[in-house]
Amino acid sequence: ARPADAFRAAQELFTAQTRWYLTEELAPDRVEVEIELREEAVGEGRSTDSVTLAAIYERLAARTGLPDAMVADLRASELEIERRLLRPVPAVVELANHALGLGKTVLVVSDTYLPAEFLREVLAGTGLRGEYALWVSCETGRSKADGSLWAAVVDAHRDARIVHFGDNELRDLIQARAFGIEAHEIANPAAALREQRGPAAALNGPLVFEHLAYDRFRLKNVHRSLVAGLVAQRLAGADCTSEYACGYGAFGPLLTGFAQWLHHTATGAGHDHLFFLARDGHVMEQAYRALFGAEALPSTYLLASRRLLNLAAIGDQLTNRDVDFLTQTSVELAVGDYFGRLGLPEVDRALKPLLAAAGLDPEAPATAHGAELRALFWRLREPLVAAAAAERAALVAYWDQVGLLAATGPGIVDIGWHGSLQHSMQRIFDQQGAAPPLGGLYFGLHATRGPQLRRQTMHAYVDGALEGDQKLHEDLILRTVGVLEFCFTRPEGTVVGLKRARGAGRPWVARHAPDALDPVDRAALAEVQRGALEFVADFAGATAGLPSTVSVIERDVACENMVMLLNFPYPPAAAALGPRHHSDGYGVGTRWQVIGAPGREPAAYRARPDLLDEERGRTLWAPGFAANEAALDRSG
Repeated sequence: ARPADAFRAAQELFTAQTRWYLTEELAPDRVEVEIELREEAVGEGRSTDSVTLAAIYERLAARTGLPDAMVADLRASELEIERRLLRPVPAVVELANHALGLGKTVLVVSDTYLPAEFLREVLAGTGLRGEYALWVSCETGRSKADGSLWAAVVDAHRDARIVHFGDNELRDLIQARAFGIEAHEIANPAAALREQRGPAAALNGPLVFEHLAYDRFRLKNVHRSLVAGLVAQRLAGADCTSEYACGYGAFGPLLTGFAQWLHHTATGAGHDHLFFLARDGHVMEQAYRALFGAEALPSTYLLASRRLLNLAAIGDQLTNRDVDFLTQTSVELAVGDYFGRLGLPEVDRALKPLLAAAGLDPEAPATAHGAELRALFWRLREPLVAAAAAERAALVAYWDQVGLLAATGPGIVDIGWHGSLQHSMQRIFDQQGAAPPLGGLYFGLHATRGPQLRRQTMHAYVDGALEGDQKLHEDLILRTVGVLEFCFTRPEGTVVGLKRARGAGRPWVARHAPDALDPVDRAALAEVQRGALEFVADFAGATAGLPSTVSVIERDVACENMVMLLNFPYPPAAAALGPRHHSDGYGVGTRWQVIGAPGREPAAYRARPDLLDEERGRTLWAPGFAANEAALDRSG
């Protein structure tokens, strides 16, 4: 996104590929030398763009006192990084091929210090189909910026109609038109992101470029520039939805950084097989495999849910921990809902006389009957323990089917928050006498997570218990968890049990609750995840063969676009993600909530203004709600 960031990337490549090592950043000197040579060229009456790469490195050698052999390797590294990172603008390739197909004379003109021979090599990989003439400022001594190159072009083609396409207002439009050339603008990808044009309007491009300006040549900026460059290139001129743009530009970098951390942490901890827990683990596994390919650890998508694992973890005796889970909720429920969401007919049958004896209405709000609710679960311990034993037997058979019980170093991968699923799985392992200790690998963990059980370890990409993670944990997770959970989820219903499939071998498959996403939310989620996974693939391709200092994204940069989108959403992002729905709870009972947008038509709020106040008070995404509320005001 900022071409000068290639200089620091080149130094990292130089360090990785040569016998030399530089202890100082060379990029600032590289920039200053080029500026000096350009100023000298103007003073001598030459074009500012007549400076060559050879002259730049000759002056750099004199300035730094570095050996000639080292300088030659530095120059080669800069050309190599340019070769790897340069990408064609598809519209320009299409135009050039169209002109070549018509038999037109095609000129490729460039103000650059890069040698013409190198540019021809790069252009050969762009898909150009035909012969063209190459005019390069550093070798012709003429520049588009001061008009001298256009003068030469017009002189060489006096009887021709000349049509030019370019992305720089001064060089490609104003100066070309001054010579009677018909000039048309091609969107500059980085400018479109910076100025929020087209699909990039959903992203916080202006803030990204502010960060690029003040972080200078730190490695963080190389990563930021790589990410922003890919985003700009993909979205410029693309016909895509705001959901796709949010997925590609914000969720994609987040997934990439997490997948890189996951592989490093899992291999370092000795895990030999990763089990990605349903439903959030599905997109995690796809990203991990897309990024690491053959190097990825073996992995399995494991059917799981709070309802499935925590119920099966109830042992021969009901415990306070079990009752805590059974009475847990973050939404308003009636007394009967706590039992109905389990989907256990035998418990429902035993409950009816107990409710009658206690004089409790199953439709009564549970907030007024907390003690009675806990007492009811204690009195239902026999059918609960029996149901748990049956479900645990099915679960253990499923784990045996997918190889979890035989794994020697299993890692459990999930979105996280409390690590309760890992706790329940370990309890079941211990009850079965299974050998392998489970290790948890999470996107995020709250500081308030429960105590670890015997032999368990937990690691998180963002750990709220660590002082250095607390700000990111708050900005990325605590304030905006609804949007994040929507991006990670899979559209199918929650797993509430296991059943035998039909046919030979009869493997275990899931029984789902009726809380699958509706068609509108499903389509939006598909776009978000399609964009994110395409970013992962593009990043893997762009950084293949580059040193890890360049290709492994710093966590703050990986999370940056998503943090900005969640905390400072522009209207297209708020409109794309705010109206989506979030299901909170577990089991067969479903409570849907709009994530961050008014859920009714304007007329409803005109009649009942208090409805809007109520929704604003319980929104899961306050900044998105504010943006969508403003749009609602404008619509009347």
